[in-house]
Amino acid sequence: MKYGLTFLAAAALTASAACSQKTVKDTYFDGFFDGDIVPGAIELQVADLGVDTTVVVRDGMFQISLPVDTKALGSITVADDLPVRSIPFIPDGSEYTITLDSLDGRVRMRLKSENPEALSIKLQEVCDRIALFAKENKAFEKAVMDTTKLSMGLADHILMAKSAEIDSEKADFLLGVLAANKDNALGKFAFGEAVNHLDNARIDSVLASVDTSMADMDKARAVKARNTALEATSEGKPFVSFDVTLEDGTVTRLSEYVGRGKYTIVDFWASWCPWCIAEIPYLKEVYRKYAGHGLDMVGVDVADSMDKAKAAIAEHGIDWPQVYSKDRVNGTYYGSRGIPLIILFGPDGTILKRDLRCEDIEEAVATYISL
Repeated sequence: MKYGLTFLAAAALTASAACSQKTVKDTYFDGFFDGDIVPGAIELQVADLGVDTTVVVRDGMFQISLPVDTKALGSITVADDLPVRSIPFIPDGSEYTITLDSLDGRVRMRLKSENPEALSIKLQEVCDRIALFAKENKAFEKAVMDTTKLSMGLADHILMAKSAEIDSEKADFLLGVLAANKDNALGKFAFGEAVNHLDNARIDSVLASVDTSMADMDKARAVKARNTALEATSEGKPFVSFDVTLEDGTVTRLSEYVGRGKYTIVDFWASWCPWCIAEIPYLKEVYRKYAGHGLDMVGVDVADSMDKAKAAIAEHGIDWPQVYSKDRVNGTYYGSRGIPLIILFGPDGTILKRDLRCEDIEEAVATYISL
């Protein structure tokens, strides 16, 4: 089913919002809902213009306009409890129409404009392309997981390789968008989406080619710090310690568990992470076989409340020591973009193998410990 929302005329916010460049005309969002779903209000936010407003929808209609600033990035959200994701926009002086339609059982908002150069429409096309990358990755994952002859370890290696390939293609596409839009918010959006997939040399190269006001510098610095941490904790490097909390609230250090004369597996995980839970049987088997032969193991819950973590530990029968940190230390100190992160450390704390998964865990341990 398709629901229409058309924008026609406006009550201006120009008096209350400061514009970073001279306003030639307004960006118009004017119209009425004529479908079966009519929200009670629309929320518009443009941080660069100081705009954060809720517009009430009366008789299926609302009226609003914003000042023009092609370097500003905003978002439109349905203020009701409706299953509709927010959409980004750029207040570039165009007039826009919004439609609500159903795709794969989900209601979504879509922007339309008669201006062929409308930046918000180009932004929407970029978002659509990003969604296609994600859809391709998900379809490949399903195909691999449906191939029952593959071991979990092999399937995981295949999936990680394909994900890296898709991420590289995505980054190249987004940097192309940035190159064509260095002076507007579309380029800034593209940089923000691409930077997670870039190494530090490429980040520096991109930043050297654009005005840094058109790049999310906080995000760039965070990604560079994560990349630096990843390099510093590659295989052969010494372990990095950090604060962790015990179940009784005592604060200690990872160094109480690693580099103490035994081989040690550290599993960074969280109870809500399905891939983390999938690793538990492999970890349990390795712990059962090697715990009495020079291997220690510790879990680091990186993003849970203590109660949720303890419930998951009980549910899955985890019997090795557990410590807790809500600071996502896997990324801060070990440069990991996500969990699970499973690392095998040597007796002196040297990182022997990292990013272990499934059958690879026991294979790595067996390289160093003979039963």
